[in-house]
Amino acid sequence: MRATDTANSTLFCSECKAPIPAVEVWPGRRLVQCGKSECRLSAQSRAPMYQYVFHETTVCGGIGCTNFVPEGTYDSRAAFKVCSDACFRKRRSKGWIWYECSHCNAPCLGRPWSTRHFCSSEHQSLFVINEALKKCERFAPTIEEYLAGWAKIHYRNTKTVRASLLAFCEFLIHKEVLSLDDVDPRVITQYLAWGVDVGRRQVAHSTSALATFFHWMIAEGRRTAPNPVVPAMHYPSQPQRKPRPLNRAEIDRAWEILSSRGTNLLRLAFAIGIEGGLRIGEIVNVRITDIDELRQTIFIRLPNKAMKERITFFHTKTQQHLKAWLQERSKECDHDYLFHNKWNRPATTDMLRRQFKELFCDPNQDLRFDKWSTHALRHTLATGLANAGGKVATIAAIGGWSSLTTMLGYIDADNDVARDGYLEAVQVNNKKKYQPPASEMSLDHYLTLPADAEDTPTAN
Repeated sequence: MRATDTANSTLFCSECKAPIPAVEVWPGRRLVQCGKSECRLSAQSRAPMYQYVFHETTVCGGIGCTNFVPEGTYDSRAAFKVCSDACFRKRRSKGWIWYECSHCNAPCLGRPWSTRHFCSSEHQSLFVINEALKKCERFAPTIEEYLAGWAKIHYRNTKTVRASLLAFCEFLIHKEVLSLDDVDPRVITQYLAWGVDVGRRQVAHSTSALATFFHWMIAEGRRTAPNPVVPAMHYPSQPQRKPRPLNRAEIDRAWEILSSRGTNLLRLAFAIGIEGGLRIGEIVNVRITDIDELRQTIFIRLPNKAMKERITFFHTKTQQHLKAWLQERSKECDHDYLFHNKWNRPATTDMLRRQFKELFCDPNQDLRFDKWSTHALRHTLATGLANAGGKVATIAAIGGWSSLTTMLGYIDADNDVARDGYLEAVQVNNKKKYQPPASEMSLDHYLTLPADAEDTPTAN
């Protein structure tokens, strides 16, 4: 992207939003400031996502260029910083060199500033896995067989499981444990304590993965001792957080922000979240063919967290913003995903999460949220349906909850609704308490009654 100094070009300060003369920008330098001291100070506080470069402190990384990088805000994720769009394009187009793939040693093109080079993303993934397994040392063959076999079938993604097992193997090597057969409940307890001491937060949440791993060893005949993970001892107590739906004032504030400075993409994503109760991963996974505008339904396809297909509904807000987004949606997309990024590829959860946070938590805006969670929209829908008298089965079907306990964790019952329900139940209970019991009649007595006595009311 380039912005040149033309009559039709208009740029705005990233901090105060004031219009400024058009200047050249490029990938890695998207944000520009107007030059006021307060805007410069504000831009310097955007770390760690952005880095502020001061005047004549950084040399251009372009090929054969010795100029200094202009002062301003740069993306911290950029592999290099340059002084102009021309240097950026030159570096990107002519910076390829032939290397050997770090995994298979086949020739491949790579960048000179990269330490590793790969001929495909698959080989890059295999290289990372192999390097991680090397750290397991004597436990590596068993871990590798487990991850490539049963774990691959059982888990949708073995990345988290692999990280948990690697941390456990690191602890066993540190403690000089020679065999997995020597692992007992005391070792598991020491491992959890070690995670706290060294600040490894994932250790406390790895007990489930370890328990499943040792169950596999026992089932395969690789271990004769009982499972060393004892649920009553080693599973951490999970804090029960209160539901966190948006209240009416917060909903109105969110729509005001979306209307004033949001995009059609974010307006539609927000509407789908609050009217359909979709998770953020389900929102980006929606296809155009999944939406039935006539019936106002959205088909939630696999994969999703519960691994269960379902149908959810939407209302007027989604209808309104769906039309606006479909008119704006790029015609050059080669897929039918509803949302896409600026390169016309399917949108990702990271992209949507980042855009929502930048919109709702912008520190330079008076109207903002201190923090934002798109998942709160799911809490808002469940709470609203419950307080409006929605049936449990209806709420569970729309949200895709298979557990009543899980669903109740999303519902924040309104005090007035809860009080009305309580009083109604008390009245029904009192009415039953003082109502005289119905008379009882034995079968023999019934058989001795006259023929016309069946329709005669029985006196109490």
